[in-house]
Amino acid sequence: DTSTWKTYRNEKYGFEVRYPSDWHFREFTIAGSVDELLIGFDSNPLPHNYAGAIQINISNRSLEDAITAAHGGMYESTPFEKESIEINGQDAIRLRYEDNTVSIWMSHGNNTFSFGGKEINMHEGTGILSTLKFIE
Repeated sequence: DTSTWKTYRNEKYGFEVRYPSDWHFREFTIAGSVDELLIGFDSNPLPHNYAGAIQINISNRSLEDAITAAHGGMYESTPFEKESIEINGQDAIRLRYEDNTVSIWMSHGNNTFSFGGKEINMHEGTGILSTLKFIE
């Protein structure tokens, strides 16, 4: 049940997502990163050097360019499984890695969104990702 969760809303990138009311979020950019913005969510306050248990990364690259760029440096392993999925009516790509972690990628407008982190598996269907909404 997500009815008591807080809402993170970003007008610039046109989306909102809900997160547990006892969790914290932090927005930041990383110099030299392929991402314009990274938003981290975690059950603990986020120090400056930790992106959180779940991250949303936003890039102004095309979907394929963003995935290629990320795997050139951001991820240490390459995906071994690629699957087309849908989240709240939005087409997406799920990449599964050998260590059983997952990243989920989708485009909206001129931006590519990626969702990842150590707890993304637990929040894909019934948690944070299930609350994702794109706004106009």
